[in-house]
Amino acid sequence: MNIIYSITNRTSSLIRGMIFFVLGILLLFWPDQMLNFIVKILAAVLIVISIVSLVLMYKGDRKVVGEAPSPLSYFAFAAMIVCLVFGVLVFAFPDFFTGIIVFLFGLLLILLGVAQITNMAVSSRYMKLPVWLYIFPVVIAACGIICFFKPFEARSAITVFFGAVVTLYGAVEIASSWMLRKIRFGEDGKYVEIKSEIGK
Repeated sequence: MNIIYSITNRTSSLIRGMIFFVLGILLLFWPDQMLNFIVKILAAVLIVISIVSLVLMYKGDRKVVGEAPSPLSYFAFAAMIVCLVFGVLVFAFPDFFTGIIVFLFGLLLILLGVAQITNMAVSSRYMKLPVWLYIFPVVIAACGIICFFKPFEARSAITVFFGAVVTLYGAVEIASSWMLRKIRFGEDGKYVEIKSEIGK
């Protein structure tokens, strides 16, 4: 019988935790450089998406012969132009837009904390989990709320703060993937605990 994980794949959870842990360490030790780097990456992605969308819309309009473009097409084209210009401005002046990242950081922490709390709540139906696994996601969500509504004045301080929380989240994710290693389900959907595989 093939065994699968019901809530999350342990390998993907472990990899996700390691990625967040490394990202948090980078934000802790190189806050200003990493913040500008993240802003430029987001701007580059926005530029690429806008250019690709414009090219696809242009090719699509050329295939339609004898029909005038709809008002919606003009609106979509204008929206992509605005996104392209915005992406170029963000990429050219990252320092000006890094203040917005503070609020995005807070929102991300809130989402991560709530998602992990939900995961713990569902997992607790199948096995008893230690109390500290519940504490850390609550702390992460609370930090996100503080960062979202009460941002610090210094960007570097916010980045270091976010890096510390992200490092904590990565560590908790790694620990959670190990603690939840016994939660497995067979193809019939019933809970199966295979002790013989643990420790191999």
